[in-house]
Amino acid sequence: MRWLLINHSPVESSGSGLYTRLLAANLARRGHAVRTLTPGPGSVRRLDTHVEETYRLRLPGLPDGEAPTFTGGASSVLTYDRLTDTQVAAYEEQSVEAVRRAVREHDADVVQSQHLFLVSRAALSVERPVIVTSHGSELKFVATAVGARFRPIARDVRAGVAGVVYVSQFVADLTSLLGDHGAVVPETVLLNAYEPVDFPVGHGPQPPVEGIDQAPWRVATGGRLVGYKRVDVAIAAAAEAGRPVGRPIELTVVGDGPARADLERRVRDLQVDARFTGFLPQREFARILRESDLFIHPSEGEPCALTILEAMASGTPTVASASGGTPELLSPEAGVLVSGWDPVDWGRGLGTVLGDLARWPRHQVHAAVRGRTWSAYAAAFDAFCARAIGW
Repeated sequence: MRWLLINHSPVESSGSGLYTRLLAANLARRGHAVRTLTPGPGSVRRLDTHVEETYRLRLPGLPDGEAPTFTGGASSVLTYDRLTDTQVAAYEEQSVEAVRRAVREHDADVVQSQHLFLVSRAALSVERPVIVTSHGSELKFVATAVGARFRPIARDVRAGVAGVVYVSQFVADLTSLLGDHGAVVPETVLLNAYEPVDFPVGHGPQPPVEGIDQAPWRVATGGRLVGYKRVDVAIAAAAEAGRPVGRPIELTVVGDGPARADLERRVRDLQVDARFTGFLPQREFARILRESDLFIHPSEGEPCALTILEAMASGTPTVASASGGTPELLSPEAGVLVSGWDPVDWGRGLGTVLGDLARWPRHQVHAAVRGRTWSAYAAAFDAFCARAIGW
């Protein structure tokens, strides 16, 4: 089959972007011909497995090439709620044109799109079956007051596509806010996958030596630096836990975003030993995870936290929020869940793990994610699409 995979976000700037690239590569390995299409500079890049194409958005009143996101991120700080109706119409018109051209040039048999949102509605304009992966961020957005005007778009997409893949049960449950869409849509729940990254054999925390000053515990957190990621809680937790665990904590914050300046001020106010790396390539982030003793992820209502899967794949135990889809990912063998966002509770969570790391050996944490390979995911995805489309 000939697939066109589309996204509203560039492939290198978000979780759904990474998903698009990895799904494309693994569908290609299964014998499909695959091309991706995302906003960007208007280029074509040929990889070993597939072709990545970008198209340039030109929205009235905005800088050339500016592409909005739901919460702001690496590619743009512009968010959908700031678009005027005229800009939304231009966005959809240009997306329809780009998708139609790509379908024609690639001779695509099926279109796979990310999010129950504008780009997916653009895909409905072509006479091809459409499969959408709902990553949840669009549903959280249309549930807000500022995103409510986009809710009919999400409802239209869900009613018009051949099938919907949800990245977690939490995301599937969020669709209740769309109400009765008046059509029977084949739907399934498939968790995101992450190809495990091997950690160095024998790597782990330094054993305590009585009477000798110890090197700091290495704690990492990562993601877009926006409010709902609650990196402020990670910083406060590091301050809380630094005293009872007997060794100082060194916090590494991977990522960037509009909240960075406020977070840097919080680090200074709480006198936390922390460094901000900005956005890093996935391979470099994996290195930091392997070198860390613990990963902390306090995000509110995360649909499917890829960074938690990355930490588990790297053998690094995690302290994470008991909200959203996270409890579906993080088992007791891989870390600890914390309810709420009280820094005292989070500091206690860090202390629980750092005070007894032997309970979470790296091989045990790694084993918890071992079955989540992209080859297995692509096979399940392929089988679902065959049923939904009727191949």
